[in-house]
Amino acid sequence: MDRDIALTFAQSARQDSRLIGIIYHINIDPVYLKSALFASLDNESYYKVENEFLFSMYTIFRIGEIIQLGSELWQVELSLASDKDEELKKLAENIRQATQGSTGWSRLGKMLLTMGKFEKAEKVLQILINKSSEHDLERLADLYHLMGSVKEHKKEYDQAMMLYEKVLNIYRSSPDLNHLHLAKLYNDIGSVYLFKKEYSKALEYYEMALNIQEKSDLLNDSDLVITYGKLAEIYKHLRDYPESLRFYQKELDIYKKSTPFNYLKLATSYEHIAEIHYNVKEYSEALKLFRKVSKIRENHLLQNNTKIVISHKNLDKVLDKLGSYLEAIEHYQYARHILAKCAPVNFLELAMICYKMAEIYKKIGNKLKTLEIYQETLINLDRSSHRKEKISATIHDNIGQVYESVGEYEKAVISYRQTIQIVQLLSPQNDIQLQLYKKHLSQVRKTIK
Repeated sequence: MDRDIALTFAQSARQDSRLIGIIYHINIDPVYLKSALFASLDNESYYKVENEFLFSMYTIFRIGEIIQLGSELWQVELSLASDKDEELKKLAENIRQATQGSTGWSRLGKMLLTMGKFEKAEKVLQILINKSSEHDLERLADLYHLMGSVKEHKKEYDQAMMLYEKVLNIYRSSPDLNHLHLAKLYNDIGSVYLFKKEYSKALEYYEMALNIQEKSDLLNDSDLVITYGKLAEIYKHLRDYPESLRFYQKELDIYKKSTPFNYLKLATSYEHIAEIHYNVKEYSEALKLFRKVSKIRENHLLQNNTKIVISHKNLDKVLDKLGSYLEAIEHYQYARHILAKCAPVNFLELAMICYKMAEIYKKIGNKLKTLEIYQETLINLDRSSHRKEKISATIHDNIGQVYESVGEYEKAVISYRQTIQIVQLLSPQNDIQLQLYKKHLSQVRKTIK
């Protein structure tokens, strides 16, 4: 298509604040022309001046550089992929394994589950279960397991456990069935117990899964890395940080050697390890890893992606602990800037960023900036659809303390009264926090007298 025409279409998207205009610039190496079928539509299209080309459905492109052309307008560089591309072949094989099934219908059910289409997946799987013979145990085990996964993703944990137990009974009565499927089942049962915070039971099932996997010659690393990650998470909940770190390191080792290389999973693995170092107060090591996570995400995600916000928040909390307040403020400002540009704006998250930034300003003694950011926090809380009375009360009390510290006693009284009014709606009169807020008001009144 003619670039000017394509640009016109992309720019028209900016008329809707919910949309982003994207123009794709496709580069085709003549060596790969046989890899894709495409045709010029000059003689077929009603709009001949547009110089359109039609590519076949199975054409695959690599995403290259992403360039911002203007406000809400981007250019994405694409290059035609070769059908002999080894990384592409491995990716296709990974997708095939993730969606394999005994029939096309079962593969469809698994694909819908992978895509997050849980209602549609449930309908397909229920049809397959109804049509299955009660003697075809392997097929029923597979379908019940998939249906349990659907229920788990829908947070219907009791129903998920009931289905998983059906599958477990089938495996126990048929020891010749695939033992690696049993390992995955143990992992899924462990995940339900993890959600219920029954960590000892979850650990028991994850260890049973690992025991099967480590003895298998047919094991896929993608299955083993899930088990390592879950065990690490359990040990983190149990505050056994050395064991958690050991399994997160095993997870990281797999991601480092996996193909195709997944930078974003690698970043998440580094993030988990950094959190362990943070929890055991090894802040310098945590900072080094969080910086690595931030760099990877900024190189591989769009700048308005919320994972970049998470990276900056993690940097903030470590820098705060290390006393690097000015750098922490820079990261909070960047996170605030990203969140403000997201559509729809998560005002509660934005408010929390502002609140923590105000706390940093308070630590360095910049009281005017502290008041300014606290007020911004309240504005964002008012825009949020979530309940926020307790945090609002805390902020009004903090504002009162700042006003009191600079001698603005009347303004401090107003803020303390607002705090008390909010808390009285939430708590009984003998509430300890309410009594503390009343004490703040009483003290500033004595100062005025």
